[in-house]
Amino acid sequence: MLAETFGGATTSKALGVWVTSSGQLVKENVDVCFSFASQDQLDKNIETIYGYCLKMKIELKQEAIALEVNGELYLI
Repeated sequence: MLAETFGGATTSKALGVWVTSSGQLVKENVDVCFSFASQDQLDKNIETIYGYCLKMKIELKQEAIALEVNGELYLI
């Protein structure tokens, strides 16, 4: 989706470690995906990106999906 939206994307495997809302420490394999975009491209597509993250969260039964935009982290 990022490649189609912005013309390219990169993914890498990583170990994600986070604390659940109930205080449990969780370690799991994650895929980190990122793409570079102009501010205009971001403004035009941020709602689509948010919707995609929300859909992934639900489908993967995750407590949250992290989305970083311009250095700020959003938990969806």
